[in-house]
Amino acid sequence: MSTTGTSSPSIILTNGCGISQESHTLGILVGGGPAPGINGIIASATLTALDRGWTVFGIMEGFRYLMEGRTDMCKRLSRSDVSRIHNTGGTVLCTSRANPTKKPEDLQRTLDTLKRAGIDYLITIGGDDTATSSLKLANAAGDALKVCHVPKTIDNDLPLPGDVPTFGYRTAQAVGYDILRNLMADAKSSPPRWYIVVSMGRQAGHLALGMGFSAGAHLTLIPEEWGSKPVTFSAIVDAIEGTVLKRLAIDKPFGVVVLAEGLVEKMLPDEVDRVFDPHHIVSRDEHGHIRLDEVELGGRVRDELRQRFAGRSPRITWVVKNIGYELRCADPIPFDIEYTRILGSGAVRFLAGSGNKAIVTMIGEQLSPIPFQEIINPATGKSATRAVDTDSLLYKVAREFMMRLTTNDLGNSELIGRMAAIAKMTPDEFLARYRDTFAECTTGGDAAMPSTPLRMHAQFDARASTDVPPVSLGNTPVRVRVPVHRVLDMGCASTGGGESGGTVLGVASVGTPVPEK
Repeated sequence: MSTTGTSSPSIILTNGCGISQESHTLGILVGGGPAPGINGIIASATLTALDRGWTVFGIMEGFRYLMEGRTDMCKRLSRSDVSRIHNTGGTVLCTSRANPTKKPEDLQRTLDTLKRAGIDYLITIGGDDTATSSLKLANAAGDALKVCHVPKTIDNDLPLPGDVPTFGYRTAQAVGYDILRNLMADAKSSPPRWYIVVSMGRQAGHLALGMGFSAGAHLTLIPEEWGSKPVTFSAIVDAIEGTVLKRLAIDKPFGVVVLAEGLVEKMLPDEVDRVFDPHHIVSRDEHGHIRLDEVELGGRVRDELRQRFAGRSPRITWVVKNIGYELRCADPIPFDIEYTRILGSGAVRFLAGSGNKAIVTMIGEQLSPIPFQEIINPATGKSATRAVDTDSLLYKVAREFMMRLTTNDLGNSELIGRMAAIAKMTPDEFLARYRDTFAECTTGGDAAMPSTPLRMHAQFDARASTDVPPVSLGNTPVRVRVPVHRVLDMGCASTGGGESGGTVLGVASVGTPVPEK
């Protein structure tokens, strides 16, 4: 990497694909926490921009040095700088949580630094805060700066179209899966032992459920299970206790439980204070409530389970394991490598097509930019949270494969008797004590499953779509609707083109199947 200097004036040139392009200077920066695949975005965007004859600068540590007026931390990127980094974890540009929009002087200094570096196009990679900062920068810069944002989070909780995951999530799930498998083997090898795993995911339970389901954890608890009701600490421990007792009743004195850290987010403030800091010794926020990053969910659950199982046989070893930071900089799996290379190239294509102020994502195999104002609430500076859909087949099957007390167990007097004996209760006492812990069974509803389901994406706006000739989906004729303002052609014969956004190719794999009326 070389340090920036004065950029060359804008010229018209022809790239290797024979397409006339206007020369621009692109800046790329990363904000917020790491996620697998960031280097894939950086490499792909850099190479795609260089193919167009642009100058590319990697901006070190997010907005931090831009706020300080330091152009020396804008490093010119060459092909050799980004070659073969697409399959590596972490970020070669480093990251920070510096926010240039909190103070007007920081915002102006950031804009001035970008101008002195000659940067007229900016790609930001980050979460809500980085996206909001990017939007404010673009608004303040007017026509001098065009901005495109690539959203990232291993929590998978951003409201992207349909079921599109955020990049890095699948890698985090895969690494978490390996960790859980090892813990399961350890628990089985040294019984009686239970692992209490707390997973990252403060707003939604996607990561916890994804890891737990794939690895076969015996119980996974996520905040969405409670719906609109607040989560209680006793309900969490009751569910775990029921799972452990059920396993003990079938002579399985070992297992793994996964808890989403977001369970604490859904507790009432008074409940959080009572459970985690009854003596008020932990630091508080401006409202007097305990800071959630100070909460030790796994440790508190372990201590409560120790008390409940004291005097019972066998004597269980309880071990807490937090999973999160070790997932963020893992080498991406092939899914995320491919995904981020497309997103990085797509971000450049979007800017080259005069795009601005949007978040880039994909639907099917096509780029689908979403304007900032459609996903970010200007009052809060945050996007809506995509929660786990507890009515989905994925969740129902995951629940079905957990080992937990269900309403089906109520008719199994032998099982109830064994669990009651282990808990040192009579069967009637056991049923009275745990009556609210018996969860509804999720094995029903088989007859309602369609034989030929159609994949529907409600995010497509029929009012701004174009019809193409009907295509066949099995025996069902469908018409594909593609929102023109959201689709950029990425399938043109010359891979350097496709920035106009006016042509729709490969529509059968992109649009929303809508039954022919």
